[in-house]
Amino acid sequence: MLEFVFLGTSAGAPTRQRNVSGLAVRVAGRRDWFLIDAGEATQHRLLATSLSPAQCAGVFITHAHGDHCYGLPGLVSSLALSGRTAPLTVWGPDAILEWLAATVKLTAVHLPFPLALRSTSAEPTLAWDDGLVFCARRLDHQVVTHAVEIVARRRQRRLDQDALEALEVPQGPLWGALQRGETVELAGRVIAPDQVSTVVESSVRAIGGGDNATPDILAPHAAGLDLLIHEATYGQAAWDQAGPAIRHSSVAQVARFAERSGIPNLILTHFSSRYHGDVSELAQEARDHYSGTCHLAADGDTFTLSPASPGPARLVFEQASGRVGGPL
Repeated sequence: MLEFVFLGTSAGAPTRQRNVSGLAVRVAGRRDWFLIDAGEATQHRLLATSLSPAQCAGVFITHAHGDHCYGLPGLVSSLALSGRTAPLTVWGPDAILEWLAATVKLTAVHLPFPLALRSTSAEPTLAWDDGLVFCARRLDHQVVTHAVEIVARRRQRRLDQDALEALEVPQGPLWGALQRGETVELAGRVIAPDQVSTVVESSVRAIGGGDNATPDILAPHAAGLDLLIHEATYGQAAWDQAGPAIRHSSVAQVARFAERSGIPNLILTHFSSRYHGDVSELAQEARDHYSGTCHLAADGDTFTLSPASPGPARLVFEQASGRVGGPL
């Protein structure tokens, strides 16, 4: 139901293997999509995906650090040059909104589309439509930082084949119409969709984005969470050497939090450049502390999160070429 495309998985600065932070999110089956963070060159990374910048409906910036936002003005400018007319929502801390407005003004960018600037402080919940809600969840970092909680809901009709056969409804267009909730006529009879189908509701919840020194700050939102996407800048040994002043998390800290919270799916990202050639140390550390489904993301990786009944939501991984991450 939710698709995630990693555009950048490096911490602080880009390297040959990884760009800085960027994560595209889309509800399966919809054309519009959303961007969480836009580090420098994010729009260039988009060119290697099937995502059309013209269909980007919203950009959510977690905090005002350059590796999470320096690509935003360039993306907005390119959308303007492409002739976009559809509105674009930018949702983030007040500092981001002030900076973007000043940059657009001072660089004389002509916007042929409405730019809706929305503050995560003033508006922590953004109900996009009946099936999609975003919530800003406060994190622990040097500046005001939020993760983005995404709740996607879907209502589908499930046809009752026995009922259809009992009413002698032939397979084909009539079945399709009933599944869409339409009333049909057959041999002088009116058949309502509720006679031959039931409405099934499903949903998934994920939290992702942002830098965070204290994974447990997300504990109030962990119950029932299907997927956590969290920074894991360092292995525990490097974190111990650097100390808590770095205001980032280690792999072990995130893995232990996810294990304690019963979160079934975990994706780690935002890795220090010291690990870009070999993430085996981080993979082992995650395995030591977490028993669920875990992946170390690489640029270009795509994941799909789908509801499952019974049991936890299912996370499906599509491997990108030339990657240096991977499932554990």
